[in-house]
Amino acid sequence: MAIYGSLSDLPAPEILTMLANRTGVLRVEAAVPSRWRRYELHLDRDFLTALYVDERALNDVMLVRDAFRTLVDLQEGSFAFENAAASQLGAAMRLPVKQLVLSTATAIDELAQYRRRFPHPDIVFQLRQPVAEHLPGDLELFYLRAEAHLMRGCSAAELAGILYLSVEEVQLQFYKLRAAGRLVPVRSYAREAREAAWTAPSRRPHLLARLRESLARLGRGQR
Repeated sequence: MAIYGSLSDLPAPEILTMLANRTGVLRVEAAVPSRWRRYELHLDRDFLTALYVDERALNDVMLVRDAFRTLVDLQEGSFAFENAAASQLGAAMRLPVKQLVLSTATAIDELAQYRRRFPHPDIVFQLRQPVAEHLPGDLELFYLRAEAHLMRGCSAAELAGILYLSVEEVQLQFYKLRAAGRLVPVRSYAREAREAAWTAPSRRPHLLARLRESLARLGRGQR
């Protein structure tokens, strides 16, 4: 038995609740910023066993959570569900759907809280130095994937394309790293590096200080 309809009438969280005891494939088509996106969820009762976005399989937990956050937040689009045997479904994962929905709601609230503090996605940021200690929650997963790119410096928009994450997800993780004093804008980082080099013991004296010293020696020579 097929079930289909519009996301404007039945949002994704309610669809997933309705399908909690069913096994099959849920397909969602919706317009997201600048593109039309297709989702395919393989559901085995209360578990997500595979997720495809635009026919690309997502096997990384962080990618799945980010895609789920976008999916749950959709307000316009269409959906269709078809029953299928468990043996016909993908088996890349086995994540509890209810837990995914709850964690997604938390992530949406977190984004709403900090979104106004996000800088422009094209601003380039860089790590001060590699992070040695463990980071909390999803920030650790993000850092492990992003470290090499952040050491050279990159923007949220660029990194989102590299890691296949949404720009807002990258901006949120950037915000957390900045709050911890780990990430700085490239221009700010370059200025700090110059100032540190300027005050280093081996640095030649400032031009004004050298000029004053030369004038003092000249004065002593005229006495």
